[in-house]
Order: sequence, then structure tokens, then C-alpha cells
Amino acid sequence: MRCKTSRVAGVRSARTKTELLTEGTIRHKFKTEVLDGKEFKIHLEGHGNRNWMLLSDDELVEYAKAYCKEKGITKASELEKGSNKNPALYQAIGKRKLTNTVFERKQFEEVTLDGKTFKIPLDKQGRKNWQMLSNEWIVEYAKAYCAEKKITRPSKLIKGPNRGNGIYDQLQRRGLVNQVFERKEYEELILDGRLFKIPLYDKEKRHWQAMSDSDLIDFTKAYLKNYGISVREKLRIGHNSLGGLYHILLKRNLLDIIFSTINATQDDQVLVEIADALTKF
Repeated sequence: MRCKTSRVAGVRSARTKTELLTEGTIRHKFKTEVLDGKEFKIHLEGHGNRNWMLLSDDELVEYAKAYCKEKGITKASELEKGSNKNPALYQAIGKRKLTNTVFERKQFEEVTLDGKTFKIPLDKQGRKNWQMLSNEWIVEYAKAYCAEKKITRPSKLIKGPNRGNGIYDQLQRRGLVNQVFERKEYEELILDGRLFKIPLYDKEKRHWQAMSDSDLIDFTKAYLKNYGISVREKLRIGHNSLGGLYHILLKRNLLDIIFSTINATQDDQVLVEIADALTKF
């Protein structure tokens, strides 16, 4: 809309749109809004959109803060794209470089874990800035986090209900995982009254390949006896928790040795039971 001009002492002086609105020269509409208990009177453009240009910086900041408080918006990204988004307001405060005035950016986030308080630096988007922290700090924080959340293995830090993907990524990139999780070399299992030590490798998986044939045979026999397994198909299908034991036995041709011994023992037991039955006649 063209601004009207007036001649004063032969000089043309242009008057701003705000001045003309104040004088009532231009017809305009307002929309009254109540946000966070405060009443705001916002100018509307011809097609009904809010005319942010007619608000001063202070008025725009006050309105934006009230809007965000009313809608539960705590970050600029939520104002731009969240469920209660207001992209026009987001752009208006952005153009005037008022975003950091509306959203007073925190420099740190304080977290208490396992009785210790940690101050985590935040970047401009409010995300944890792990890169600014030393290796010693990262290890101490990760240990406290795992103690608080009762996490005992790296896999739980990656995929569990209390996972901390950000901190795990830092541990892995810096080669610090083993400083937080002291990796066990063996898993101890008691089967059929005997103690077996199963070697472990990366992420605490059982390392069957590191066991000798005789150790594999002894362990498998004890396992089968402990769980009452007499058919190899049950070992293959029903006991996936063993994680590859069946396949290593198959690869080394040890299944026939193990199950032939079991079958022979069962046959001997049957003969004993028959002999006992015959003595009763």
C-alpha cells in the first residue's frame, strides 16, 4: 500500500504505515488473544494474517514468550515444526534475530547419576556436546550412567530400555568401551554338577571355536544331561541361546560321537531295567 505524503513548507515528508495506522488514516483490523494470562492486540493484514511488522521488538518478544509458555514450547524447533507450531512467528523472531532472546539458550544440562552431578555442555540446538569433554570425563559419566540404570553390558547401553546412544557412540569412537565395561574372558556355567568355563569374545559372545574337541564334547554331554535332551534335533531347534554350539559340533563332526554315547548309555539302562524285572519272576 502506498504511503500518503504531505507538504509542509514545500517539503514532501513520507509517513510510515505505523504512523498512518496510529492516525487512523488506514483502516485496519485487530485480533485480541489471551496467552499466559496476558492480553495481546495483534494487527491483521488484509487477508487475515498477523502483521508482525507492526509490533516492536519488545512487543514481539513478549508475545512469543507468552505463546510458547501457553503452548508448552521450550525450543525454537518446536515453534517451527512441533505439534503447536507457529512458523510465521518463528520466522518473525528469526528475521529480527530475537530467537535467543525468546528462548534463553542453556549452556549446560545438569544430570545427577549414581549420586554424582554432571554438567553436560549443550550446542546451539540444545543437544549434548560430547566433543567438548575429555576421555576421563566421558568414562566417569558412562560408569555413573550404567550404575544408575543397572546396565552391565555394552549391548544394553545400545539397545536396552535405558539405552544411551550418544554416550555409547563417544565410547566407541574414542576406544573407551573396555574402560567402562571390564570385558570378561570367560563365562562360568554349572551343568550336571560340573563347572565349565566358556571363552568369550567381542560383546561377550561365546567363543565356541576357541574350545578343543574334548572340551566341546564334555560340555555338550553335560548340557544335554542337565536339560534331558536325547535327540539332536531338539538341540538344534530348541536351544538357540547356545548361539552356534550346534553348528560348531556339526562342522567338527562331533554330533555322532556325542549322541552315540548317549544312545549307548540309554540302551545299557534299558538292559539293566529288563534284568531287574526278570529277577522278580
